[in-house]
Amino acid sequence: MGNNLMVLNNVTKSFDNKTVLDNISMDIALSEITFLIGPNGAGKTSLLSLLTGISEKESGEILFEDSVINIPYSNKIKKKITLVPDQPMYFDYLTVKENIKYFSQIYNRTISENKVQSLIKKYKLENETNKLVKFFSRGMKQKVNLSIIEIVNSDFIILDEPTLGLDISSIIFLKETLLNLKKEGKTILITSHNTKFCEDLADNIYLIFNKNIKRLDYINGCSLEQLFITEIGG
Repeated sequence: MGNNLMVLNNVTKSFDNKTVLDNISMDIALSEITFLIGPNGAGKTSLLSLLTGISEKESGEILFEDSVINIPYSNKIKKKITLVPDQPMYFDYLTVKENIKYFSQIYNRTISENKVQSLIKKYKLENETNKLVKFFSRGMKQKVNLSIIEIVNSDFIILDEPTLGLDISSIIFLKETLLNLKKEGKTILITSHNTKFCEDLADNIYLIFNKNIKRLDYINGCSLEQLFITEIGG
């Protein structure tokens, strides 16, 4: 396998005879953090649907580990990709411990009681073990999501707007967790409107706008926010 985990070549996607992604190409670098930014409605969700095999492209090709993949993805490929949507992965009416055990079962992961307790402690949820996740703060709920990511243990992790509704301390914890996952060799793709979060973590940044996608390179003295505005003409 080369330096890319996933590659899109000249991919087009339409909905109701309307093109939303037009002949786009993109490389997702192995064991790096790649960000996907763009205005609301630019096609980020459509692109995530293509990457995860939820929807089909009209043309072009998608490669994973140097092999062309098509819908339906094989079970082998599915196990290597985890999507964390902007909506929760967890179940509101379970405790954090029950959520961990549930997801370990559905993903066929063997997990000991010691490991469950270790995860709860690692994500600083030990004082909330008997509380339903429904009553957690947004930051605590994100920690439940992160514990589930660790259980699933996929090679490719996709997070859709992970900082939404988080306070500063929760964002710091999230950044530390993502950097640790990168050190473990995970490949991470993140959509976000938080330019500071992006600047702090990104190895690569793609802008999706006007049905197309473009890799962004920093200009000396130019912030990501300034670069974004320049590119979209805002």
